[in-house]
Amino acid sequence: MFGLHNSSVPTIGSYNDARNYHDACERKTWQNGGEDHPFLEQRKRHLGVSMNADEDIQFRLHNTHVVTWHKKGGYTIDPYHSQSTATFASSLIPYRHYVSGRCTYLYINGRVWPIGHDKVWVSPDGDVQNGGFVFEKSLVDRKGAKEVLAETRYDEYRLWYRDMDAMLHGGFISQRGPYLYARGETQKHLADPDLWHDLATSNIGHPAKVRETIYSDRADKCYKFEHFAYTEKSREVSRLQIVRHVPSTAGKPA
Repeated sequence: MFGLHNSSVPTIGSYNDARNYHDACERKTWQNGGEDHPFLEQRKRHLGVSMNADEDIQFRLHNTHVVTWHKKGGYTIDPYHSQSTATFASSLIPYRHYVSGRCTYLYINGRVWPIGHDKVWVSPDGDVQNGGFVFEKSLVDRKGAKEVLAETRYDEYRLWYRDMDAMLHGGFISQRGPYLYARGETQKHLADPDLWHDLATSNIGHPAKVRETIYSDRADKCYKFEHFAYTEKSREVSRLQIVRHVPSTAGKPA
């Protein structure tokens, strides 16, 4: 992820703060697409705020709703391990709550909680309620990834991109086209050559980024994950096993 300045992100400390901020953004005339609204501070398409069906307020950085404030109480952090994500999240959670270590640690009133790959829900009282911490190391499943790419028109697009870029001496990609972040949008654009220009000029137009996005969308076939469990009692990290991707079930109050 790219660098992020605090001036680009609002200061949020409660659900009411989040809801009022969302409503103010909603009144603006511009949108990122659908119900996703740009921030008031700066209109940048990689930043957005939206409200889901449960009236939870979601703050997006790139493709991830990093912080979600729940109407029923508390907030969730969906970690992406980068310093930009840590800076982003820290502005959107209460006073004396902050994230550091490339989004691998959550500090609450002086107490430190590790953050693995899973979502972390923090109760209104400041207790972390995610049922344990699990870290993971991702490994590309070469066979599965190859099969997934073969189901798309990725190879055709890669050759087309190479030819267009060569004819225009490297000046073709301006990244001023559409901002694609929703799951499945890459495959949709790959399937239709009439949309290849839009894809090429988008934020993920380079073939390497297109391939990475496909892998992410199809993580069930493209990755294996080595999981490690952390227990607060022993303060040790122990290896579990190499497994296929396991979807998260944590991060939301009942």
